[in-house]
Amino acid sequence: MSFTNDRSNCYSGKPVLVLAMPVTRNWIAPPTLLKPILLMLILLMLISLTVTSTTMAATPPPSPDLTEPTDKSPPATAEEIDRARQVELTEPPARKETIRESDYFYQYRQTLMVRGGVLMDFNQTDTLGSDFGFQYRFPFRNSQRIEVGADLLNEGAGILHAARFHSLDDSRMRWFYKYGLGIRVVPSQQLVTFLKLGNWQARISGGLEWTIEDPFSLRFDIEGTISSEKLTAISTIGVTYGW
Repeated sequence: MSFTNDRSNCYSGKPVLVLAMPVTRNWIAPPTLLKPILLMLILLMLISLTVTSTTMAATPPPSPDLTEPTDKSPPATAEEIDRARQVELTEPPARKETIRESDYFYQYRQTLMVRGGVLMDFNQTDTLGSDFGFQYRFPFRNSQRIEVGADLLNEGAGILHAARFHSLDDSRMRWFYKYGLGIRVVPSQQLVTFLKLGNWQARISGGLEWTIEDPFSLRFDIEGTISSEKLTAISTIGVTYGW
């Protein structure tokens, strides 16, 4: 506070009391006012965020317009409707589970056969003999098979034989062939039978084996034998059992 007598600032010559205040260029609010202001700003931001999220959650997405048809294809014509009515819907026939011939596999490697047939001696072609016997087939050395058998002839003699057996297929109808040796057993000759060269014979045969129902098969054989004394042909039919 000061007194002045400057006449330029007074209208009269009396002394005038002049109040002088200090003036500053930058005004800074006291620290006690900053905390309420900051709290107010943070509160306003939280309220704004809460209102915005609530508005977005409450607003559902726009639903499709179900009043408009979804199928844009043109309607069927009268000709198409009439053609559709003429179509006859039938159920397919029931499928029969049948085993095809190509799917069959003969799995048995051991068989026992009983057979019977006729025998013709080319030295006596005017008469036919009979042959009755059995044969057993078994595996030998991996895929090889051996067949042994014994036959009884009408004249009282018998034949023991063994052969290498070859099957041409493993389907239901199987062609085969075999070759081997045999010996004619004559009871009256006793042990001399095995020493007499005329009783030994070479044998070769072939035929057809047909599986009618597992494990039974029909078998047809045509067999020829040759020795130093005679030549014979044998035709037989038999039934085999496999396992």
